[in-house]
Amino acid sequence: MKLKEILGFKKTVSNCKIKRYIFGIPFVKVKWDTGDMQIFLLGLKILKFKLPYYQDSKNLKELQENDSKYQLNKAVKILNFRNPETKNKKIAIFSVLPPETTGVAHYTYKTHIVEQDKYDIFSDIKTFGDYDYLLDDGRVSNVFPLSFYDKANEKEKYGYRIFVLGNSWHHRMILEEAIKSKGDENRALYLHETLLTGLFKATRFWRIFIKEWYPEYLKDIDTVNSDTYNFAMSNNVFGIRALINLTGIRKIFVNNERAKDLIQAELTPEEYEKLNIEVMFLPVEEIVAEKKDLSKGKYKYVVASFGVPGKSKLSDAIVEAIILLNKKFNNAYKLIICGYEANKIDTKDCDFIEIVDSPETDHLYTLMNSVDLAIQLRPNPHGESSGCVSQLLGLGQNILTSNGFVAKDQEQYCHLVNGVVSVEELAKSIENSVSNKKNYDSMSIIKEYSFRALSEKLYSYLRGNIYD
Repeated sequence: MKLKEILGFKKTVSNCKIKRYIFGIPFVKVKWDTGDMQIFLLGLKILKFKLPYYQDSKNLKELQENDSKYQLNKAVKILNFRNPETKNKKIAIFSVLPPETTGVAHYTYKTHIVEQDKYDIFSDIKTFGDYDYLLDDGRVSNVFPLSFYDKANEKEKYGYRIFVLGNSWHHRMILEEAIKSKGDENRALYLHETLLTGLFKATRFWRIFIKEWYPEYLKDIDTVNSDTYNFAMSNNVFGIRALINLTGIRKIFVNNERAKDLIQAELTPEEYEKLNIEVMFLPVEEIVAEKKDLSKGKYKYVVASFGVPGKSKLSDAIVEAIILLNKKFNNAYKLIICGYEANKIDTKDCDFIEIVDSPETDHLYTLMNSVDLAIQLRPNPHGESSGCVSQLLGLGQNILTSNGFVAKDQEQYCHLVNGVVSVEELAKSIENSVSNKKNYDSMSIIKEYSFRALSEKLYSYLRGNIYD
């Protein structure tokens, strides 16, 4: 055995981040972002400086021009090595990609790099550092900047274009590309959720959103702007009509039946009949993670809720339910609330509630793998898919979720509770779920719902229905 293996030397590289380990413990971390490089030793920042490339750039415009030239030059080199036999066979995917902080970026990238002979991905890549990361030391050769599509299409003659959208500002550029393509044939939308008001609020179309596509609600315009989510869910105004009219696209892929039902709920029968909607799935990822004792000998059960907490995930109700259970069972439960801005949740000063705000990926997966129950609730699902649930299924974990939130064929692996649930009912469901763990073969689920399986299903559908 080599000395470095005995000492536990290891190096990990992720987006804009390098870690080095000794004895399995990270002791040096290097991070860089928008020109700043930071170096940490044993968790303490010891150095911060500007990268030379950014120091030499006089302004943002020059920076963007340099990045664009770098990306386009690299894209040309990739395209020149292409096999001409792929012409008319490939599909162009338009989507956000890492490091954008949305699950859609992660899932698009992992789905469409597994079969690089079938897909090319076009994205608004911010810097050449991001581009190098996405190309993964040459192992990935099907990622291009948005501005390169026309040149790539001259050579590839793409058979189809798919525009991947979610409900946040991250997807503005992809929406613009879909609108720009209006009138072209062989296009589709892949919607990761039905509710799109969050996306539209971040665009130039929000000011005419109600007037142009939902004029019957003009009298409610103040409510639309001040309480958009509740208005949209109460009135089935998700933005689908606006999207269809802006893009002219009638072919839509979604991840679950709930999304399909909500699209139908918004539209008139005549509008809905013109659409062709196909249900796909959100891939289940194989994850390798540590398992730790989180109870520290103090608690019988450790439960957790993962993802951005808030009203839409009944975070406050989960806190109240655990308080209720601990009154009944003499503090037998520990609750972990883990996710971005988790520190905003009111823990009621309970020492059995732990907040983990914005954990790094390894830490998140360790927590997911170590709890007795993961509580992933949605009182009113709007066709979205949960990346956390997919990751938990990949770990073979015990999950409590809301009726109608998880895809129908995956509900059998989860404990279910009503979407609208009282604190008392939720506490009872938690008690039953930790005592009766669901046992299932996670590897068979991973195989059935893998990134490759989704890639093949999507490609097979388009080849069978369009090309042949």
